[in-house]
Amino acid sequence: MRAALIALTLTFATQAGGADIFDSNFSLGNVSGIEVVLEDHVSNGCWTNLREVRKYAEEKLRMKGAKIKKVGLPLLINNNYWFGISVGGGRVFEDLKGDCYGVISVSLYSLGAFGNIDHKAIIAETSTVLLTKTKLNTAVLEVTNEFISELK
Repeated sequence: MRAALIALTLTFATQAGGADIFDSNFSLGNVSGIEVVLEDHVSNGCWTNLREVRKYAEEKLRMKGAKIKKVGLPLLINNNYWFGISVGGGRVFEDLKGDCYGVISVSLYSLGAFGNIDHKAIIAETSTVLLTKTKLNTAVLEVTNEFISELK
């Protein structure tokens, strides 16, 4: 019953209509460095192309003028950012034979201190919820591509 409810909920969930861009003046070419960071919270083999996703994102960002490098902790003061791709999900049924469900979140952000309080400064973000008969691999690439295409 629980699995059926999850499936029904995900079936009617809508995909995000593109990125929410919070700084319209932001330009990838004016950044000191961007590091692509992946978070894998997917179980039961529903996301398996992490290396491909990282390389794809790095190449697409380079094509838009970004400098890809390891930035460590992304600090605004250093003009460094993380391009985060976070995916959570799994199989609908416990027998591992069901469809894959997932939440794909992509964001571009840095960290900064305002006053004496640390903040996460989000330049842009998007999220998509889906249910698919295949792995989430293609969907992660598509969401990443759409997100990067909206950045300047």
